[in-house]
Formats: sequence, structure tokens, C-alpha cells
Amino acid sequence: MTVAVSNTTPSAFVARIHIAAEAANTYFAQLRTYYKACSELNALSTRELDDIGVSRADIRDIAWDHAKRS
Repeated sequence: MTVAVSNTTPSAFVARIHIAAEAANTYFAQLRTYYKACSELNALSTRELDDIGVSRADIRDIAWDHAKRS
């Protein structure tokens, strides 16, 4: 019985792994940006938030929009 062994790299598989790793890196970078923006906005007083036209209920949405654009 003979077994054929291929010496070629499974480039399609490697490419998919590479794409998945890049997507994970991008997502975690966005997540770090999101948490930083949430932290910074939550540190502001209600008056400061009112001055810039942001309510506390909108902080998470604003932070996520910012993270996706970064």
C-alpha cells in the first residue's frame, strides 16, 4: 500500500487562518478603543456631557461607533 504525500503547503487553509487572525486583531483593537472611549466619556460629569450634547444613555452607542471608525 502506498500513500501519496504532498509537499505543497495548503495555501488556502493558511490564507483562511491569516484572514481570521487579522479579523480577530481588528476586532480586539476595536474593543480596546470602545472600552477606552466608554471610560473617558463616563469620567465626564453630567454637565460636561450636556455641554457636548451627549446623554449617559448614548455613551455605549457613541463609543462603539467611534471604535468601528478607528
